[in-house]
Amino acid sequence: MAATQFELAISLNPYHTLARWGLGSVLALQGESYEIKGDMQRTVAHYRSALTEINTLIAQDPSYEFRTEVLNTRAGLTAALRRLDK
Repeated sequence: MAATQFELAISLNPYHTLARWGLGSVLALQGESYEIKGDMQRTVAHYRSALTEINTLIAQDPSYEFRTEVLNTRAGLTAALRRLDK
């Protein structure tokens, strides 16, 4: 699974920005899949994990080349978590 490979890369180098972005993206996509299936507990868990990875990426590398996409993804995850919290 892709998430496992990204986690391995991050364990070897916690500042590996592409791996962190990849992990955040995969977790967000998995969350979307769980949301479609109606599994809200896993949806929220994956969205929160994705948001954690993205926030860490932003803190580690504020000038990341895909910053706009990262910020848009963070905004989308934040909005989704607020919507699901209601």
